Amino acid sequence: MKSLRHFNWPLLESLDEEAAWRLVSEVASSRVVIFTSPLTDVRGMTERLATLGIPHQVICMSMGDRSARSRFKVLQRYTDWPYLPQVFIDGRFVGGYDEFYAHPLIVIR
Repeated sequence: MKSLRHFNWPLLESLDEEAAWRLVSEVASSRVVIFTSPLTDVRGMTERLATLGIPHQVICMSMGDRSARSRFKVLQRYTDWPYLPQVFIDGRFVGGYDEFYAHPLIVIR
């Protein structure tokens, strides 16, 4: 998995290769990526991003089947964050709600 090193994510090397590539692809899909579940309300976050004109992607992680739960476990293992939402800005994990609203990109300009 040497080709993943440019992401500076050492933990990716310990993950299943397919899961790691999927995570990299999803995180790189937009300037801001929010991993959420059907039960997690991220409307305020997406409205703020839309108001600021910041490209974003919301990725819903249903926990309804084994594959989805496994995918969430990969995300948890990478971020060491037990909850949703999980927010990435410019390819870097920033945290959840509080960290999102405190991030310099999101703070009212």
